[in-house]
Amino acid sequence: MRVGEVENQKIEDIRLREKIVIVTSGKGNKRRAIPMSPGVARDLSDYYFNHRETMTTGKDYNEKTVLLCSINQVDDKESTYL
Repeated sequence: MRVGEVENQKIEDIRLREKIVIVTSGKGNKRRAIPMSPGVARDLSDYYFNHRETMTTGKDYNEKTVLLCSINQVDDKESTYL
């Protein structure tokens, strides 16, 4: 996935059971489905159900987006690649 696609990804477009991510407005405004490995699906599930809520306590955020910050705000540059 492209960085902009990840930053704009909506929760409703992640299908954990089917292990796919729907990109609704990719390059050229094209819609596509991207498969997830079982490990990525497990990590996203863990993040969403166990960690995301504690990260939002007392903060203003868009509850529909997956990420709570811009990838460009991440200090460890190696973590910006998916």
